[in-house]
Amino acid sequence: MFIAVVGITAGPSFIQGFQQVGVSLFLVGALATAIPLILELLMARYLFKFHPALCLGCTAGARTTTAALGAIQDTVESQTPSLGYTVTYAVGNILLIIWGGSDRPPYVIHKNNNLNSLYERKRRKCSQQKVSGRNGEDQPV
Repeated sequence: MFIAVVGITAGPSFIQGFQQVGVSLFLVGALATAIPLILELLMARYLFKFHPALCLGCTAGARTTTAALGAIQDTVESQTPSLGYTVTYAVGNILLIIWGGSDRPPYVIHKNNNLNSLYERKRRKCSQQKVSGRNGEDQPV
């Protein structure tokens, strides 16, 4: 039900965006999704010599998709894929937490800036925020 409601509400803006940008956005999104997975499978299988079930478990974990892990385990009739799933799932969730609250990774350096000035601006912004104290007075953070 939730997915249906989200799809119905997102549909008009999706169609409008698709008309403005065209097929290129869809193709770039498909490539950005598929290329890392294909590279991961090839590296795991041929560079690290992992068992195919373990490779698929790593892929499911990298995308933090528990349903895929279940499907893989049912297909191969083994719990082996869960060995590859655990580490990549943990790393994937940590990266989602770190980068999820930001519109860009924290290490990106903006044009004509360096990391120190970026840090200083964020520090000044935080120090200017006010919080109500116990007696109702505004206090600097």
